[in-house]
Amino acid sequence: TRGPGTGDLVVVRLPPTVQQFAVAQGILAPGSTVLKRVAAMGGDRVCRVDRTVTINGRLVAIARLRDRNGIAFPSWTECLRLRSHELFVLGRSSGSFDSRYFGAVDRAAIMAVARPIWTFEN
Repeated sequence: TRGPGTGDLVVVRLPPTVQQFAVAQGILAPGSTVLKRVAAMGGDRVCRVDRTVTINGRLVAIARLRDRNGIAFPSWTECLRLRSHELFVLGRSSGSFDSRYFGAVDRAAIMAVARPIWTFEN
C-alpha cells in the first residue's frame, strides 16, 4: 500500500497539546481521531498570515479567531516549507478544526488512509 498523498482522506491522531485543547473546548471526545484531507505534503510551502492560509501561493482557508463560545482558537503565523515527514490537513468545512489552527502534523500521526466507497462528489 502507498502512503497518503495530496487529496487523500486520512485518519489523524492529533498532537497531545492540540488534543487537550480540543477536548477542553468540547470539540472532540478524549482519545478521538479526526478525518481530514491531505492539503499539502513535504516540499509544499504553507503560509498563515493573520487569518489567511495559503499553499504554494494559493488561498486554501480562512481561519476563525474564536469558536462559537468566544474561546480563542490556537494560531500560528509563518511561512514554511513542509519537510518530508509533515502533512497539512484541512477539512472541507470552513468551521473545521484542522491545520489552519495547529499547523502541520507528522506523518507518524496518520493512522490510516480512508477510501470512501460512496461520496456525493461529482
